[in-house]
Amino acid sequence: SYILSGIACLSFIFISDDNGKLRLLLFLLGKFFATISYTVLYLYTTEMFPTNVRHSLLATCSMFGRFGSMVAPQIPLLVKVWASLPLLLFSVMACSSGLLCLLFPETNNVELPDTIEEAEALGKKKGTT
Repeated sequence: SYILSGIACLSFIFISDDNGKLRLLLFLLGKFFATISYTVLYLYTTEMFPTNVRHSLLATCSMFGRFGSMVAPQIPLLVKVWASLPLLLFSVMACSSGLLCLLFPETNNVELPDTIEEAEALGKKKGTT
């Protein structure tokens, strides 16, 4: 959904101002997929972290996310440099985040880790004997 959000924001740049309905649709789709991404990301991070440090690490991730929330209101100022720069920045960050999420281990039908060792082994293939 991060990648879809990035594609929607990037497509928005290339649509002319005359096509207002399509621009609105792409803008709302970008926000929609970004919202889905945040919801899934919170669920996924709780599955990856071991039980004994899950809340601390989730709080740390949330804290770094709040730094982004503090910087985000300054992004519209980039319009003075180039009108499409804020959307380009959001689309690049969304697409790169989506690609990085592909590196995460699969947690479907996997027992949640209780220790750090189990979390480190999450997603590693077991060798055959």
